Order: sequence, then structure tokens, then C-alpha cells
Amino acid sequence: MEEIVHGVEALRAAIDKEDVTTAQAALNALKLKMISLASAMPRAQMTAEAARELSVVRQVYEEAIRLNVLQQDSAAFERHMAHLKPLYFEYASVLEPSPQMTLVIGLNLMRLLAQNRIAEFHTEIELLPEDVKQDPFVHYAMSVEQNLMVGSYTRIIATRSAVPDSSFVFFLDMLLKTIRDDLAECIEKAYQSLDLPFAKQVLMIPQDDDMIAYCQAHGWTLDGNRVIFDSGERPAVSLETSVPTIEIMKRSIAYAKELERIV
Repeated sequence: MEEIVHGVEALRAAIDKEDVTTAQAALNALKLKMISLASAMPRAQMTAEAARELSVVRQVYEEAIRLNVLQQDSAAFERHMAHLKPLYFEYASVLEPSPQMTLVIGLNLMRLLAQNRIAEFHTEIELLPEDVKQDPFVHYAMSVEQNLMVGSYTRIIATRSAVPDSSFVFFLDMLLKTIRDDLAECIEKAYQSLDLPFAKQVLMIPQDDDMIAYCQAHGWTLDGNRVIFDSGERPAVSLETSVPTIEIMKRSIAYAKELERIV
């Protein structure tokens, strides 16, 4: 058991130094050692020692979450979160509260937003106690979701300089990419082409090379100073369907200007 405790300290130190290679090796070694813990056995009795073991296991997975953010590995983050949730909630009566719990929960909520899993986001929120919802880490994710639902992208980007922890930037940037891709889908369905400068502003892509790469990835073509979405015939967009699109574009242009000002 003491070997695992020291291993957690080594893992934490490697993550603090952003030494991803050393941290991953330490995490892999810890996972192998945890298999032999008595608390990991089927139908293990909840003794004081078992509770201590579970507390250390919780720390391992919390550090794994930090490592996954450094690695920008949302899939591994999700797997480790699946291990943490029972330790946070099902064992709440036998384990001391973790000081990292609300940070991890807030990050997980941001991950769900970034992956456009809005229904799961709301399910997770409904399961949280009221005091947890008021925590700054969790409240931040909830405020981002509220701004997202009303299309206040400028407010979302404004929070980038005031995240409650630097680890939130990874999922916030992922969310912004999701927004960009949603906007791209919207404009290519509504229009055959757009002026290149306007399209760059709408999609929040200031650099020409990045815009060219984005167009290529989406199968768009550049014709002079215009982006061509579809060379085929398509019905004219009615006013009723185009107005929401235009409003989204206006918000995105304001967002782009805010991005230039802040970043």
C-alpha cells in the first residue's frame, strides 16, 4: 500500500512538471499495483483499511484526469471519470470528501459540452447536490452552458481569460471548435457561397492558411475571393430559415472581434 502512496506522489510530481512520458509510465505502474489491493477484490468488506485503499485509488484516478488534460486525451479522460464517479458518490458515506472532486466534476461537465452531449450534461447536473452546483468549478461549466444555449459566444470567449483553473482551457477550446463546426454546417446548408473575409470572420479563422485547410477538410473550394460550399442546385433559402442563420453569423463576427481583443 505504501508503495502505491509513493507512486501517487511521483505521478503528481511528474504532472506538475508536465513530464507526460514519466507521468504515463507512473500511472501504468500504479494501475498494475492497484489490482492486488484487497478493496479491489469481489465482495470485499468495507474495513478501515479498504476505505484507505479506495481513497488512494481515487487519488490515482484524479491524477490520471490531470494527465489526460495535459495529453488532450478526452477518451482516456472519460474512462477514468467512469472509475471516479462511484468513488465520489456510491462511497460517499465511507470516504472523506475529496478536495479535487468539484474540479473533476467541472472538467467533466465541460467535456460533455465540448462533445455536444447536452442531454448527458443536464443529466449529470440533475444528479448533483445543490452545494456542489454552487462550487466555482461546477458553476463555471453551468454558466458556459447557459451562454451556449442562447448563442452568447462573446461571453464564452470572455471567460477564457478567467477560467477557474487552467485545465479548463482544453475543453473550452474544444467547445469553440464544436461551435465552429456547427456554424460551418449551418452556412453550407444555407448558402452556395460566401465572401472569403466574411467566412473567415464567421468561422473565427483569422489566418488564410488555416482557412484554406479548413475549406479542404470540408470539401469546400476557393474561387478567387469566395468560398464555394456547393456547386449544385439548391432551393433559395426562405427569410424564415435564413434569419436565424444570419443572427448566428452576427454573433460569430462579434465573437471573432472579441477573440482578437482578448487573445
